[in-house]
Amino acid sequence: MSISCACTNPNLHTFLYPCIITGEILAGLFALLSCLLMLKNIKLPERFMQAKRFYLVATGIMLTVWYFGFAIIADQWFYMWANQCNAQSTAYTFVIFLLVSLMYVMRRD
Repeated sequence: MSISCACTNPNLHTFLYPCIITGEILAGLFALLSCLLMLKNIKLPERFMQAKRFYLVATGIMLTVWYFGFAIIADQWFYMWANQCNAQSTAYTFVIFLLVSLMYVMRRD
């Protein structure tokens, strides 16, 4: 008898999918807010740096959605790696992009 981690409960799928979309929308809104505030305060260094905090929040949400939602849950419970649309390498490429952009945006000018 083998133990399977695959989740076959459609109610769980129905619950988690909107959670992922909500997280992505929130992250996008925080990133947009950060961008707009940085543009508005481009000549005011202190306020410009404060506007970067929203990007930190956006990146935190994005990393949580991708690592927790895809690398942990989708990989283990939904066997993301076992289907023909294996998105693991794409997900990790996205995370590397997030981390590099976070380092660039959060540096002191």
